[in-house]
Amino acid sequence: MVRRVLFPAVILSVTSSLLTAVAAVSANVTITASATTLTYRGTVTRAGVLRDIVMAVPPGSTGRITSVNGTVTTASPGVLRWRPVKPITVGVGARLAIPLYGVHLPRGGSWSLVFKATGTTGAVLSTGTGILGLQASIPPAAVRIIASNPVPGQTTTLTYTGTVGRAGVLGSVRMQLPAGASGAVTSINGTLATSGGYATWKPRTSLSVQAGARLSIPVNGLVLSKYGGILTLAMSASTSTGTTLMSGTTTLALIAPPAAMPAIPPGSMPGARAGCPASWPTTATENAKTGTADWVIPPAMNGALAAYLTQTSATCGDIVGLKMTSGDPVSIVAYRMGYYQGLGAREIWRQDGVPTVVQPDPVTGGTDNGHGVNVANLGANTAYRRITYTDDSRRAWDIDLYTAGYTSSTWRYLGDGYASQPLLGAEYICAVVGNTLTTGDGWLFDGVEQGTELPGFIAGEVDYVQPGLYQQPGQTTIASATGACRTSGQPAPMHVTTYTAPSGARVLNGSTFAYGCFLVARCPSNWSVPTPSPQSQQAVGAMVANIAEWVSRGELVVPIDTSLMRAAVPKQALATASQP
Repeated sequence: MVRRVLFPAVILSVTSSLLTAVAAVSANVTITASATTLTYRGTVTRAGVLRDIVMAVPPGSTGRITSVNGTVTTASPGVLRWRPVKPITVGVGARLAIPLYGVHLPRGGSWSLVFKATGTTGAVLSTGTGILGLQASIPPAAVRIIASNPVPGQTTTLTYTGTVGRAGVLGSVRMQLPAGASGAVTSINGTLATSGGYATWKPRTSLSVQAGARLSIPVNGLVLSKYGGILTLAMSASTSTGTTLMSGTTTLALIAPPAAMPAIPPGSMPGARAGCPASWPTTATENAKTGTADWVIPPAMNGALAAYLTQTSATCGDIVGLKMTSGDPVSIVAYRMGYYQGLGAREIWRQDGVPTVVQPDPVTGGTDNGHGVNVANLGANTAYRRITYTDDSRRAWDIDLYTAGYTSSTWRYLGDGYASQPLLGAEYICAVVGNTLTTGDGWLFDGVEQGTELPGFIAGEVDYVQPGLYQQPGQTTIASATGACRTSGQPAPMHVTTYTAPSGARVLNGSTFAYGCFLVARCPSNWSVPTPSPQSQQAVGAMVANIAEWVSRGELVVPIDTSLMRAAVPKQALATASQP
């Protein structure tokens, strides 16, 4: 689930003519906009260590805002605050530039917007206002990607097209490549370089473009991964100074051909089991039999009954177990689904008066005298969205309004105390291009050789320990690695964290999506390692076992009277029922 306001970049430049007395330097605030980007620029008028920058946005702005090297929160309605991820020392005359990507601007108008940079001592390092004027509308990027050969595992040409949202001199076009793609790629009318899952095209000569112009860049000789899927890929264009001219995403369908079906040798099909018919009636003959509407569960049936079968598919002669809890005798009926003059089914087997038991409620943690619940979160981006109820019948959440303050649909924007980091130990950063985790020597990696590489384990989405958010006392990072954000290509740290709460509860945050797919050796097709190696699978299995053992040593108390935990449906009452 992509997603939060993070990372505006800071670009610093100093020219000798500006290194004069403070009084002679002007903040010279300017604000520019493209289709989905606002860029704030201001000159430092007082030297210091940068603490934060606040910027007003046009009223009515919305969107999912991203950038690099910092975090953004809502300072007040209509005002954003950016904080660098590490201290930045700036001198008089340095030029600050904060691009905010993914902003959905209101319709045309003119606004006077505040820009203010503050140092760690509270001193104002730069302040002023800039005028932003917009046209009545900005053309959308309308990104489209066409594959000359969309079959996975083969060579293709991908042609990226997009609409320019702002006039300027084109410096480069950045195109996200399908995961796992390779090959010595080429293009036309410019140079092409690849890095970190992206191809960057630069024109050979200066090229001026106007708003509404359509860019079209072919990437020739691309060898696709053998794994297909419907991929979301990005395209952006910018000037040589970093001003965004267009940015957007689209989907590309790379469809794998069907796998060859193995030949079935004659006579290998099993015969009918004893008691089963050698052939089945035709559809017309079956539908002529008497049907019933009793198979439909009536709305009034809302008692305390729960049941499930031990198999999802069976054939004639198979034994299927039935697990249930009720406490009252029940009737068990089997129906064959079909038309049956519109009734939908016919009854083919029934057993009445089957006794059942009531299973005890599951233990979810805690005791009568006060521990907390042990938690192992083997994922990332957990407890990030705030789900709001719209009425009694449905739930929904809206796209984040980054100027919405306490009405935001992201927990963290209600205040840092509502973020997931104080609860789990780390906070969501972004969706990432797959990367490798190298094992260390801590308890998490017991049974795994130090230095073992797990390609693709940093995948899906990741969490990290944000310096500006609350950390639990005694919190420890037991594993770390780095991926690359899919939207920006910038580095994204991943931290696996643990802490023990005052209640004694143990909490681990796994901070990546890959645990489950490594255990079953089958990951999504657009990840860098869709099929982990047996060695990687064994290593992650050992890690998960270590996590389960660490969490289980918490102080939670569970019932020890096993007679309360299991009960059986008598076999003599129902031959096809089994003990729950």
